[in-house]
Amino acid sequence: MIRFARTCSLALLLASSFAACGPRGGYPIERTIGGERRLGVFVGPHSYEHFVRGELAREGGDLRAAADHYELARAGAVDDPLVIARLAEVRDQLGEREAAERALDEGERLDPRSEAIFMARGAIAERHGELAEAVDAYARAVDTGEGSEEPVIALSRVLRESGAGERADAVLERYLAEHEGGVGAARARLSLAMARGDAATAGLAALELARRSPQHRDEVSRAAEEALGAGHPILAYRLLALMPEGSVPRALRLRVLIAADARSEIEALLASWTPERPEEMLEVARAWLVLGEPENAAELAETALASGSGADARVVLARARLAQGRLGDAATIAAAVPAGASVYEEARAIVADAITQGGLPALADELRAGAQD
Repeated sequence: MIRFARTCSLALLLASSFAACGPRGGYPIERTIGGERRLGVFVGPHSYEHFVRGELAREGGDLRAAADHYELARAGAVDDPLVIARLAEVRDQLGEREAAERALDEGERLDPRSEAIFMARGAIAERHGELAEAVDAYARAVDTGEGSEEPVIALSRVLRESGAGERADAVLERYLAEHEGGVGAARARLSLAMARGDAATAGLAALELARRSPQHRDEVSRAAEEALGAGHPILAYRLLALMPEGSVPRALRLRVLIAADARSEIEALLASWTPERPEEMLEVARAWLVLGEPENAAELAETALASGSGADARVVLARARLAQGRLGDAATIAAAVPAGASVYEEARAIVADAITQGGLPALADELRAGAQD
């Protein structure tokens, strides 16, 4: 964000310095927008300032202010499909779907081959679960011929979600055949390798991406999280091992280390981390359980529970009490997890384990059988 803001500030300064020097509409200039270099007509400082302010507001989560700034940016001498696309997405996020669609229609009339407009159409359709419409929009974005990898990756992702895995792979393979190097190729190669579970290729692509473009490091983190969720902890571990310290959320790194059973690295991370938020406390508490330190886990889980973490904190605390041999406490705490909670089944399993260890295996079996019915 800081780098983006500095880039935009520099571009705004340049735009201001040229404002009195050229004819209305100005000269073709190269701008850096969102980390991408774009060649286009000169944009007046008023419009460019409001576009930058809109970008900053959107990144900061103030969607209403972002929409207002994008509207002001459009009030300049030159309308820009990119600004319209941003406005449409923000309008949709504000719950104004019809206004978003009207803006996109205007953008398409302004430039029938605008990648930005079709990408926004795809994103809005995808947000509403309209996968067929998203596929069509992303495919049209690819067909504009601008050569960006963004629509290719988006199209592949939605095709895969739609059950068209072979088509999804083919889209990425075609892009890679035409673009051998660069950040775009690294992103496409990482996406394809993750889809195929190809750990070696994914690792090399992630390393290339992290080296070439630090601003895309979050994609490596997301790939690691995806691998962890798909049951591939070693791949997740290898991906995060490529990332510099501090560039990955510590909670994610800790979850990956736990899944990979990297005990020495877990210990090193815990030694340098004092969690402050309840969700972080629970991540660290789970790590202490893995290391066989239930007292430390119980202390953090109690603090998280007192901070309002609810069912998740109860389950972690119950596991800590179970590990301490405090069977009655473990069963009581776990039994308080309400039905419908995401950890409800885990809580019932803890109750059954506590009853079993207490010498009543038949009663525990009844509990487990009841959970399956």
